[in-house]
Amino acid sequence: MTDESSTLAEILEGIDRDRERAVRVLTPNLVLLNGIWGTFWLVAPFVLFLAFLPGSALPLWVATVVATALFVVAMIVGTVTGVRSGAGLKGPSTVQGGIFGAANGLGFVILTVIGLRLGLEGATPVVLMLYFPAVACLVLGILYFSAAAIFNDRNSLVMGAAILLAAFGSLIAPTPFNLLVIACIAGTSFVATVVVAAVRPNVLSSALWTVDNG
Repeated sequence: MTDESSTLAEILEGIDRDRERAVRVLTPNLVLLNGIWGTFWLVAPFVLFLAFLPGSALPLWVATVVATALFVVAMIVGTVTGVRSGAGLKGPSTVQGGIFGAANGLGFVILTVIGLRLGLEGATPVVLMLYFPAVACLVLGILYFSAAAIFNDRNSLVMGAAILLAAFGSLIAPTPFNLLVIACIAGTSFVATVVVAAVRPNVLSSALWTVDNG
């Protein structure tokens, strides 16, 4: 009986080691992923904030180009990182990831169309300045929370909470300081997770919950 118990314990330990090894291989590089998004959330709202300041020497089109370029780079890096981490995998998680990615892009397309429509209907620049960053944070925050629930991902939960907090804070602050609030809350949160991921990688890459088969 003792030998059987020892053998069973060794098997379970082996399963745990294999599972931890798989998690390390399949988990995206959070330092890179959160670092590139942290750069976007710090720099993009800040340059737009500078452009909207009275008497600013920074043209709005320059700030818009910088923000758009950073967003595109972050999306590409995030997509490539996700594809590499799941290379060779097939199954429900692959389908879930595809649906999640499509929902991400579709959400931003829709919020952009709505914003343009509001502008055509006479929405003031102040209203649009409140709308675009707050709703963008709302869409992204909800998607992060959805990813946390679907993929059992702690990093997505933390990021979703930070972005939704930034959305709420941006609605309280007057324009254009709402952009500065987003940069401070969302940007610094992402940068903080980069430090955590570099020093204690298991804190963010570990699962939110575990299944007890006993």
